[in-house]
Order: sequence, then C-alpha cells, then structure tokens
Amino acid sequence: AIKKWLKDNGYDVPASVDPLLKPYIDKEMPLLALKLRKDRGAGDLQPIVMRYKADQPMIPIQLTAVAATDDMDVQVWILGQNRAIPTNYPHVEINEVRLNWQQQGNNYRQLVTEAMNEAGGRGFVTDYAGESSAVPQDQIDPGQYQPESLRNLSEPLAFAREAQSFFVNNNSGGSGGGPGRPVFAPPSASNGAYISFLGRHIAKPSSLAGLSDAEFYGRLEEFSKALAEANIKVDTAKAITELNETLVKPLEDVQRLFKTHPYLTALYTTLSPEEMTADPMFNFNTKMEKVSAQREAKGVRLCSRDVSTFEAPIRITTPSGMKYTFKPNFSQPVTTQGGTLPAAARIQLLQSDVSATTGAPTNQAAEPELIKDNTTQINAQVGSDTPVSIGSDGTVQTVDEGFGCACRSPNASRPVTDGAGEGMAYILAIAGFLGWRRRKKS
Repeated sequence: AIKKWLKDNGYDVPASVDPLLKPYIDKEMPLLALKLRKDRGAGDLQPIVMRYKADQPMIPIQLTAVAATDDMDVQVWILGQNRAIPTNYPHVEINEVRLNWQQQGNNYRQLVTEAMNEAGGRGFVTDYAGESSAVPQDQIDPGQYQPESLRNLSEPLAFAREAQSFFVNNNSGGSGGGPGRPVFAPPSASNGAYISFLGRHIAKPSSLAGLSDAEFYGRLEEFSKALAEANIKVDTAKAITELNETLVKPLEDVQRLFKTHPYLTALYTTLSPEEMTADPMFNFNTKMEKVSAQREAKGVRLCSRDVSTFEAPIRITTPSGMKYTFKPNFSQPVTTQGGTLPAAARIQLLQSDVSATTGAPTNQAAEPELIKDNTTQINAQVGSDTPVSIGSDGTVQTVDEGFGCACRSPNASRPVTDGAGEGMAYILAIAGFLGWRRRKKS
C-alpha cells in the first residue's frame, strides 16, 4: 500500500526499499514523504523540523541506506539536561597517537572512519559534551536577519543587493577548524538558494526569456535596462513573509531550544549503506564527564648536541595521557616496529542512568561494557623513548638515535643548554571539534 501510494504520487521507488521499510512497518511507525516543489531548486532545501513522541531519540538510518554513499558523515547534536550517549551503538575513543597534531588533526575524519570499522562498522565518537552556551549565540540569533530592510526596495537591483545578505556560503572550514562565522555570498550563480529566491520575486522580462535563471539572476546588473523597460517591480511584502518563515522563525525555534536545554552533546560517525542495519538510539548519563571542544597535546623538544632544533625529536603527551616520541621531518625509517597501530583506543557500550520513559535519573550503576581496549597494545608499540615514525595508515617504524639540538627557543632569553634533556615545551592543539568545523553534503 505504501509503495502504491508513493508511485501514484510521482515518487521513484527503488526495489531495494522493501527490506528497509519493513522494520518501520512492523512497528507501525508513521511515515513522512517529502517532495521538492516544481518552482524550487536544490539550493532551496531547508532543514526539516519534525516533532514526535518517543521514549528515546532515534535516527531512522536504515531508510537512509537507499541513497547513502560510502562512509557518509552523520552528525548528531542532542540538547538536554545531561550528556547524551548512544545506547545501541558502541562508543569509540580514537587512538590519539595517530592524530596528526602538527596539522591540527587534519586526518580526524579518516581516523574516525577506521575506528568505526574496527568497532564492527557502527559506533559514535563524542566531539563535544558540555554547556550548550559554547555555541556562539550570535550564530543562532534571529536578530541577525532583518527582512524588513527589504520593505521599500521594490526596484529589482536594489532588492537583489540587499537580499544577498540573507544567503550564506556554508563552507566554514575543514576538519579541525574552529567555529566559523557565516560568509556572505556574492550574487552569483554558485549560490543556488539566492538565485532561486530572486527567481520567485523578480520577474524575468519576456525579452530575456531564453536565458536560464543562473545566467539572468547571476548577472542581474547587466540587465538593468531590460528590467527598467519592462517596468519590473518586486512584491517585497511577499519576500519578507518568505524570509520570516524560512530564516527567522526557524532560528527563533533553535534559539529557544538552546536557552531551555543547558547541555549539548555533539556525536559523530561515518556510515556506509551496508552498515545501516540498525537505527541508532540515544539516552542520557548524568555521571559522565564533559568533553572539551578542543584537544590539546603537550610536546617537549628533546634537545642535545649540535643538531638543528627542527630535527630534534618531540615527546608528545596526548589528552588521555598516552606518550610517544616522534622525529619530525624524518623520511627514512630504519626498522619496522610492531606492525600497525589501531585507530580505536577503546570501544565500549555505554549505559544510561536515566529512565527512557520518564527521563528521571535511576539507581542504575551505568557502568560501561568494555568491548575492546587497545591502550596496552598502543603503549607497547610507541610508549618507549625511542623515536618513531607513524604513517597515515597507522604503521609504526623506529628511527635512528642520532638526534638533538643546540638551539635558541623562540621564547627563551638564552640558548638551550647543550646536552640538556629537554628543550622548549609547547602545545599542539586541535580546536573546535564542534560540528561547525565540517559541513558535509550527504
């Protein structure tokens, strides 16, 4: 019956949907079908807001497998009174030794994907857990948009210039980057939402009907004469109503959620279609510690003799306390030591101490169930003072012992003593593990 309804209403229904729909049909769950309107483009897609009653938050990931790609990014932000946890997916702590600290953790996504594969294909890492106020309030402030500024701009070009400030370019940095301010996009064909918006509110002169929307609205300034001759005017009241519905009101709802829920948990994973065989479910744990939005490791130069400071090994202590020594700029390993480092340091199944039906804390001990602990293996492979080279695939190789430095630290008033056991200490950090750091298309 569902498939017939979808086909009768113009939906494409792939044959592969049958086993994916079955779990939801068996549970008699409501189904929601969405269709993009004919006068809208892909750039007009807005976040979908759904409110429903359930004992626990859940993501219907099994249906996503119909159109998913390999290692698709899945970000989950949960607002509540306490830290949120996955209850039927493992929780994974990545092996911090394999993070590229010198490059601000630019291999984070790759490392998470490998760690999830080691967890059986499914799991979550916690990017952040703490006060929801950590999200800059000006980024969720509806006051940043003032649709009324368009009220008296019925001339197309004036309207278009002002309207561009309502459409942002969501490319706020890659993995490891901090929270990014929205970048206002220029009026160009590359901004689909902006072009589509202009198309609904600025009529195209009949003399230019042969031009595509991208050609016309992306180069609107060039056609000012044609617009004037056709006496094109903008219904600004209609445009203001649309912006209030699609920008201002949603932000008001988001801001209200952040103000009434003091705790934010940001979870992250990657999933391939064949791994989407169970819907992830979540609950809360009142006793688990916060997780910072930053990862900081301490590095200490090991200086001795008369070698350049940039060649001296660095003793790294990761946030979780793991220690290893590596030699920067070293490309010729001497011997192979102990195979490959795992991507996951620890894999656990976390337990909630909050009732799924009432939300109230219970007396449950909520001790995690340990599935795999690789920390002993990791320490055995890299825990000695012998410098190592760690490849992007996790292979570990020892390097020669000829190292040291007779150097002046950039922040020191005197040269580092020749033969000293330590040189300058500094911090290597990965900032902003909040979801702002990566905006993926799925």
